[in-house]
Amino acid sequence: SERVSLPHTLFLVKVPILQDGHALYEHTFALTDDDAALNVYRMGFGIPAKIANISFDAASGVHISRRGRKLFSATGLTTAQSASQADVVAWLGGSEIGFGTGANNDVKFFPLAYYRREVHPTAVRTAAHVDVGAWAVAPEGKDMLNELLPDSGAPVEALMFEGDLDVTAWMQWVERKPGSHHEFPRGLVSMWRDFGDTNDALTKEPRADKMAYQNGDIVWVHMRINSDAVTPYLPPGVALDGDEGLVYLVRWQPADLTRPWSPNSVGVALVEYNELWVMVPVKVEGMTYMLPLLILLDEDVAMMAGRDWGGCMKKLANTTYTFSPQRVDGADVLADINRRGRDVFRLTGRLGPKVDGKPVPGLDATGDDALPTLFLDTTQFAWDPEHVRPWWGAIQGASHVFERRSLEAVKVELGDAAPEPLRLWFSGPPTSSGYVRMDQDWLMSKGGAQMKPVELKGYEEWWRRSFAVLYM
Repeated sequence: SERVSLPHTLFLVKVPILQDGHALYEHTFALTDDDAALNVYRMGFGIPAKIANISFDAASGVHISRRGRKLFSATGLTTAQSASQADVVAWLGGSEIGFGTGANNDVKFFPLAYYRREVHPTAVRTAAHVDVGAWAVAPEGKDMLNELLPDSGAPVEALMFEGDLDVTAWMQWVERKPGSHHEFPRGLVSMWRDFGDTNDALTKEPRADKMAYQNGDIVWVHMRINSDAVTPYLPPGVALDGDEGLVYLVRWQPADLTRPWSPNSVGVALVEYNELWVMVPVKVEGMTYMLPLLILLDEDVAMMAGRDWGGCMKKLANTTYTFSPQRVDGADVLADINRRGRDVFRLTGRLGPKVDGKPVPGLDATGDDALPTLFLDTTQFAWDPEHVRPWWGAIQGASHVFERRSLEAVKVELGDAAPEPLRLWFSGPPTSSGYVRMDQDWLMSKGGAQMKPVELKGYEEWWRRSFAVLYM
């Protein structure tokens, strides 16, 4: 894809650590105001950025909020004395380190991958030491930020500069052994990186009688695959195993992101969101799977959890999904998804009567009719795939279907932008369609490609071809 500019703001908390006697700074907490930049930071540099609203200028200071909640402010910025480029170099702090956010860092038999980064100013136009009049960090720590920064007061030192930065990045990897790496308590890291502020309706009650994903409203279509267009987006070792793809949109009401694997664990965080899945049937290691080419959703915590824990190639999108006047026979159905101003998927139609239709493989099918879903774990940048080698993860849905309905007068429009090229991947009108309402859990699939490393030959080339789809 063409090189693009991503104007954005980054709020980064770095903690000084020692690794093998070397002084480093670890990326511990980060926020940004651009979701494509978020993907690049998390997947490319190990910086665990989350989406936030950020305003920053010398006159009004810094103001940061996330999901409707104020997190940080620094106001009353006044110049104390001028600063030199050497002061800026010293303030940037030297070498930085970050842990990869992919699940391979949670698997004990894989080497631990570090991202290393150095930031150097190539041009400093203005620089000054500044005094900060007021500093405030949100109490209660829903983002756990107050575990890292004082609630109020003034910083020991503050510097403001305008200039250009050059970033050098590389991978460092070590075999796992006691004391081989520094690590914060995993509970804190998980809150800093993925959760912390999911919603105010957190639950501590066991929910063993409920599936993790509940009351899902789903519209689905089968589309004919343009094999020549899809094949370049398949990772090495993967071959198409059919001529129809599955595209479906689901609204989960709610989903418990902390317990996707079985109905026997304890729920913690509930969210409601819409999610578009674009899938094709493939064969890997002698087994047939449904492989997601793209997943778009409107909930950033679900996006980050999916990427970090499962290698799901999820990106944020704007979603309109309605049944008018309500979910009854003859209701008008509208599903419209766009991302960063690009049209991706639009479906219109009418909700038909209830039917005794067959389960759809890759969606609501279970038992002998089911097809496992395959993910490439992880979607981190391919800086060093020989050492940080992605592997296959396969899961299988277990669903409880409440009703199936037909869809009538279905029309589908597809976008063709490089990051979401659905019109290239599929052709013609839908070959079949329908509606399902169900609950779902995910179970681990056995055999085939499960937990096997991806083929290295051609992997980096695939990653480069798929860069826009993965991150932009």
